Amino acid sequence: MRRRRKESVQSFVSETLTAKIGKLMDSRRRLLAPFPIVPEKIYRAAWTPEERTALKVCAKHKELLRMGQTLNVILPTMVGEHHAKANITIKLNQQLPMPGYVLSVPYDNLSFEQVQALHEWVPRWWELNKQQLELVAKAKETAKICKTYGQLYRLWPDILSFFNDAGSRVVSNARVKSPYPEAAMYYGGQSEKQLRPEFTPEAFAPFTSMIAECLMLPENEDKEVATVAVVRV
Repeated sequence: MRRRRKESVQSFVSETLTAKIGKLMDSRRRLLAPFPIVPEKIYRAAWTPEERTALKVCAKHKELLRMGQTLNVILPTMVGEHHAKANITIKLNQQLPMPGYVLSVPYDNLSFEQVQALHEWVPRWWELNKQQLELVAKAKETAKICKTYGQLYRLWPDILSFFNDAGSRVVSNARVKSPYPEAAMYYGGQSEKQLRPEFTPEAFAPFTSMIAECLMLPENEDKEVATVAVVRV
């Protein structure tokens, strides 16, 4: 019987840990930046009153209609301090008639209140998603220089709760602290080794705060209603 190969620190972080972090941050984003408009109301804005009447008639013969579930809105807006075009992809709760697999809805078809709601929602969603990407990148950056769970724990002790059983046992059974990874150090002005700025406790603090917030929030298993891609202009 073959022994199960031990999971390396790099594999653990790139696969297991990032998946756990991603799930928590997805839930956090859905809770803190819920989509502010019922998607079907945006769908209605794509059609004139006459077209909506015609669709009701055609709905009696659904086999004549192409059905879809995805809407797209291009919204000129501000993201941070930059003018941008936000490409908003929205999922309907059900399949509805549309000319293609994606229905493009001109933003000027939307009501003033709907446009304002999107202007407020886009930067909030974008910032929370950006934080998620930065957190995952930080975890991967840290894993690259760590050869053992002990080194990973020494650099970033606050993620111990995410360790798998093997990693937790290694840290619990260690009699002394692991040394810092060599790649995390550099020689300071007085020829003494110091932690590189990106690996100091202060550098990890904002990411630890995000994780702590995720763990305090209730899990949100709802599906993502809408996502945003931003192009600066």
